[in-house]
Amino acid sequence: MSFFMKCRHFFVSIFLLMVVINETTHAQSQSAVSKQIWIDVNPSYFINPRFKIFGDIGARKEIENDGWWHFVVRPSIRTWQNDIM
Repeated sequence: MSFFMKCRHFFVSIFLLMVVINETTHAQSQSAVSKQIWIDVNPSYFINPRFKIFGDIGARKEIENDGWWHFVVRPSIRTWQNDIM
């Protein structure tokens, strides 16, 4: 089997898996609807011209039923190398 055929088989398999997963999550989400509040902040800081710290911080609160909380913190760092051109 050629490399192209292996790649095509792999991508077709992934596509079919994504379709199946989408259908199952869609069916579950229709019955699990609730009222929620989402608050997000996306700060970013340049330490120097080639180094940046950024991310997002957030909170989610369900205002119905038992009222769960969900906190999110996703820090990130970005650096730039020497310019190519």
